[in-house]
Amino acid sequence: CVMGNHEYAIIRWYNVYKNKIIPLPYGLKFKSEHEKIAQNLTDVQINYLKNLPHMINIPKYNIIIVHAGVNPSKNLFENNSFDVMHIR
Repeated sequence: CVMGNHEYAIIRWYNVYKNKIIPLPYGLKFKSEHEKIAQNLTDVQINYLKNLPHMINIPKYNIIIVHAGVNPSKNLFENNSFDVMHIR
């Protein structure tokens, strides 16, 4: 399993509630599905999400696993977490 944009949004919502962050960080919307999920997660569950890798490399099979895609204008391993979670 790799980190994707939805897992990232849930983590951000969890941090909003846990740390009482005000104002609401850019991109988060009240009453979203991510907000509802984040409110019901345990610390163990959120730690699982926080520790998901952004990229898995399996050289034996010449496979790279990401959530969304990679930026073709960058070297494969120079793609950052935003790229591999959001690029199309």
